[in-house]
Amino acid sequence: MMFPQSSVAVRESKVLYTIIPKSETTTIEETGFVKGDPGKSYVGLRESPEQAFERARLINKDVKSEECMVCAVRFTPLGWMHCTTKMQGSVPMLHKKIYQDHLDWETWHFNAAIPVEMREANTGEVLLNVTFRECQ
Repeated sequence: MMFPQSSVAVRESKVLYTIIPKSETTTIEETGFVKGDPGKSYVGLRESPEQAFERARLINKDVKSEECMVCAVRFTPLGWMHCTTKMQGSVPMLHKKIYQDHLDWETWHFNAAIPVEMREANTGEVLLNVTFRECQ
């Protein structure tokens, strides 16, 4: 695994997931951010790794689990509050997006690139962190 184990403990967290190609891990290491699909201004997240993989397969039916990584975004309670109330233009940074079609039904949208770790500016308290593991 290319990513070091995080030394930051996130207690009482809410976790959302996305699937990324293994080929993106170097870019994430270099930039410190998980970005959305090309042409999208958000990262689509789901409530379980299985739902995230299912979403990836709906977008690209040729996706294979051995070519992907599960990206887990863990929000502390303060981080959840921060991300769901901070506005990115006219929408919250994080919100549940429900469409009438089945492509993004019940998807959470993170309306920015997701930092591998986000801390509160004044206190340094962890708001969120991102971990990666192999798809199964």
